[in-house]
Amino acid sequence: IKPEGWDNDKHIFSNPTDAIIYETSVRDFSSDIDSGVPANHRMKYLAFTDKGTKNSKGTSTCMDYLVSLGITHVQIMPSYDFYGTNETSMGGYNWGYNPVNYNIPEGAFSTNPKDGTVRVLEYKQMIQALHNNNIGAVMDVVYNHVNNANSFSFEKIVPGYFFRGSNGSGCGNDVASERAMVSKYIVDSVIYWEEQYHFDGFRFDLLGLLDVDTMNKLREELDKINPGVMLYGEGWNLATSSTRPDALQATQANTEKMDRVGMFSDAIRNGVGGATYGGVSKGYATGNPTSGYSDVKDGVKGKTYYTSNPSLQINYVSCHDNYTFWDKICKVNTGVSLQTKKDMNKLSAGIIMMSQGTPLFLSGEEFLRTKGGDENSYKSPDSVNLMDWSLVDDNADVVDYYRGLISFRKAHKALRLSSSEEVSAAFKYETAPDKVIAYSLDGTKASDISDKIYVVINPYSVSKSVTLPAGDWKVCINGEEAGTDPIERVSGTYKAAPYSINVMVQGKVNYSDKTEIFDATADISYTKVTVSGKENTPKVTNVKLGDKTLTQGTDYEVLYKDNVNVGTGKVIIKGIGNYVGRIEKTFAINKISISKAKVSGIKNVTFAGKSVSQNVVVKDGSKTLKKGVDYKVTYSSNTKVGTATVIITGINNYSGTIKKTFKITLAKPSLTVKALTKSAKVSWKKVPGASSYKIYMSTRSSSGYKAVATVSSSKLTYTKKKLTKGKKYYFKIVAVSGKTTSSYSAVKYVKSK
Repeated sequence: IKPEGWDNDKHIFSNPTDAIIYETSVRDFSSDIDSGVPANHRMKYLAFTDKGTKNSKGTSTCMDYLVSLGITHVQIMPSYDFYGTNETSMGGYNWGYNPVNYNIPEGAFSTNPKDGTVRVLEYKQMIQALHNNNIGAVMDVVYNHVNNANSFSFEKIVPGYFFRGSNGSGCGNDVASERAMVSKYIVDSVIYWEEQYHFDGFRFDLLGLLDVDTMNKLREELDKINPGVMLYGEGWNLATSSTRPDALQATQANTEKMDRVGMFSDAIRNGVGGATYGGVSKGYATGNPTSGYSDVKDGVKGKTYYTSNPSLQINYVSCHDNYTFWDKICKVNTGVSLQTKKDMNKLSAGIIMMSQGTPLFLSGEEFLRTKGGDENSYKSPDSVNLMDWSLVDDNADVVDYYRGLISFRKAHKALRLSSSEEVSAAFKYETAPDKVIAYSLDGTKASDISDKIYVVINPYSVSKSVTLPAGDWKVCINGEEAGTDPIERVSGTYKAAPYSINVMVQGKVNYSDKTEIFDATADISYTKVTVSGKENTPKVTNVKLGDKTLTQGTDYEVLYKDNVNVGTGKVIIKGIGNYVGRIEKTFAINKISISKAKVSGIKNVTFAGKSVSQNVVVKDGSKTLKKGVDYKVTYSSNTKVGTATVIITGINNYSGTIKKTFKITLAKPSLTVKALTKSAKVSWKKVPGASSYKIYMSTRSSSGYKAVATVSSSKLTYTKKKLTKGKKYYFKIVAVSGKTTSSYSAVKYVKSK
């Protein structure tokens, strides 16, 4: 059973360090409706065969996207027959680490699971489509345990032979690979998949539970077919009980006892991104520069405790297990800005891509894939596990950065050395401050296109300066951009931006014959620029490289940066067509004077015993300015009765001040009067800010009032004596503070007893 052209199918072989591996699930790859994959191919093997798929925003997805990203291999999560998903209805989500039949493709991913020939044919069409796009296929295999030992066929044939009875896998049925016929079955099974389905590599789940002899035998048999097939896996040291005391487990510690079997490096994973098991934490690149520093420094050289051979190292910060990398960054960095978290993600990817070894990353890591904080989504629904293809647009800047990292790695052999001897000859640590890591690679000793490569990694939240090795360096990767074309030319001291990896070269930059424009001259014309809230775009003229005048649109394009707000705007003249590199010109963007702005909302205020503020409205023409963004407000003399001043000071894009005064007045007293024998008792409530009170009396309600007493603010009563019995007397008072008096209280009267 084979598709047309299968006999001419070409394997994608390479040195392990030439591979850039992208882990995905057949189901997740196209389960999103926005994948653009036809409905009958979604979540199927055939999704990999569809060309021209786009999301709702018109951006390429699935296979076309993989090609544009530049990865070299796809690691396909379990795709043999597994437990947990209904083959006919797709009901029940499962990653597939529950083997049922090792040598049969999973039917749920075929368009007709009831016809066995269909799953075989479509599986091969998937592999063929990858190969036709120059992408290798790696099969994720799980030979360390099965879904159910009691119902497994070998247990029924020879009870107790296939399994150890231990639980290193966490599934209760560790496979006894050290037994001769079990070992033979594993080897035969892998060879079957290789011969029938043309795989380019095999990834072993919990490899440390298998034995060294089995892996060496497998390597020997694969070499007879295709020596370029990669073998690698999880060499964790797990508690298992081998049936042969002399059998060595295929763990990291025994890496050198196996022939070309690579290991996932949890050292660089935890070093770069922080702890993964037993509670997550910040790593070297995600907020804690002192955490994992030694592991990262060793890792960039392709070194761990178990090997210094880069061909045996799988470098990564995320895979299907645990949190997605973006979810992990967000979990350990609450209160951190979105851009800073993006920078951490880019820095982490940069470290992996610029390290000796084989880089691997989970599908969607490059577009900040999230599972909503689900740490173990092995049986969570599609809504959690799907690849959300809209994120390719939402996080296009990060996707482009990954694309640039990949293209740079593929262009530079010095980053893909195959042995510890090659690394020793070309690699050198350079001087760097604090926990900044800097190193160089001698391209002349690594058959690289460039003479030298220099890398500086800044894991801090502030810029760090390093002294570059002698000579001019062409920066191809910094915190914002990545690729094979030079961004700028530098020498002497270089300032690495916060959370950034910076990569520069000497000599030839890439394989193109383009001309660099670093020595070009240009004029920019502009009058005094005042911030307006719009982009400022000074005109560029007279761009020359030597005697040649360059043409905009053909030889260069003009970009602008920091050209809206106050500060130093940049004009970037970037080579295009037959030219690469760029030059920058700067111009000043000046602040707007706030002095002519119109201020409203200021009113006189009655004092209430505390500082007084105003609801100020400031307008610059028709634009209403924002407090805290365009101006700040302070006050003077606003905590007492009298004349206060509101001071409006321009900030950010505004300068200057406006001062406006307003009155803080005394409250009108509240008065009561009680008749006594030939006297009257006058009482009132305390008025905030008053220093004294003046009492007035008259025998008429509307005129004839005379001051009869002045009392201090500590007294709130006054008794007027010697009044005539039966006569009416009218009272009112005012509160006094210095030269300021309140309004008169309401008039109250009594008839003397």
